[in-house]
Amino acid sequence: IENAKGQTITNLTCCDSKIKDVIKKSKVSILLIMLFLFSGGLLGAQNMQSQQRSTDLNLCLADIPEPFDEAEIADLFVDQCSPDLPIAVLQDYVITGQDGTGEGTDCSWAVTYTYDIYCKDLDGEPIDKVIIEYDGGDTEAPQLQGEVPSGGSRLNLCYNEIPDGPSEAEIAALFTDNCGNVNVTKSGEPSGFDCDWSVTYLYKIEDDCSNAASDIEITYSGGDDEAPELD
Repeated sequence: IENAKGQTITNLTCCDSKIKDVIKKSKVSILLIMLFLFSGGLLGAQNMQSQQRSTDLNLCLADIPEPFDEAEIADLFVDQCSPDLPIAVLQDYVITGQDGTGEGTDCSWAVTYTYDIYCKDLDGEPIDKVIIEYDGGDTEAPQLQGEVPSGGSRLNLCYNEIPDGPSEAEIAALFTDNCGNVNVTKSGEPSGFDCDWSVTYLYKIEDDCSNAASDIEITYSGGDDEAPELD
């Protein structure tokens, strides 16, 4: 936690119990709670902005941790402001790409929540600042949920009857993704002739963030093994 002059607050012993109360009452995820804990002690005893304890979170844009309630943050400064009441004011924030530029996406996002801390009223400069940073993006590949077709061998089929194999859409339907779309690219061409042919179709599966699942290969082989029939 930094104060208004950019100095690091290194003594938050008085706030231990209040931080624990905040954690118990808060509905935020365990990732948020981790911001306040470090090596069995208070993360608040160090500069949160430089600590970067919340980087590379595997979360979609819609799942970015929400800021603490202003009242929860203010409650950490009851002793500092006594006998007056502390006031925490969350500043405006934007969600950018993980590098701090552009707009945030499922693949890359970053946000900084800054709270100005006042005692009694909002006149003058804040007595402290609380800065909480998060950044991350989707790093999880699509997950297979269905059964992959098995192909076939020794198929009694002519070359022009070689199976086309599942479409890209049919393979995509076998997967789910935690953030967005499942994108499939199909390749593979038959080789051989009527008497002996084979084909292996290769399916590459990725989400919108280029997280790739294992490739799928489906092979068919065969040839004409049926003798001419007398009309």
